[in-house]
Amino acid sequence: PSIKKSSVGAALQAGVDFPVGSGWVINLDVKKVTIGSDVTKGGTKVSAVKVDPFLISLGFGIRF
Repeated sequence: PSIKKSSVGAALQAGVDFPVGSGWVINLDVKKVTIGSDVTKGGTKVSAVKVDPFLISLGFGIRF
């Protein structure tokens, strides 16, 4: 069996920056990603793979 090497999906994202002084921020965001691909064998689709993680990110940065 083989899986397509590339595919297109959708992502939704929302986040917020919390100022901590002198232009520095702590960033928190969440993402919901949906992507899928067909599994084929001999050119015939035998199944499908769906990946749909929910991601949470925490970051530290500076605004300039």
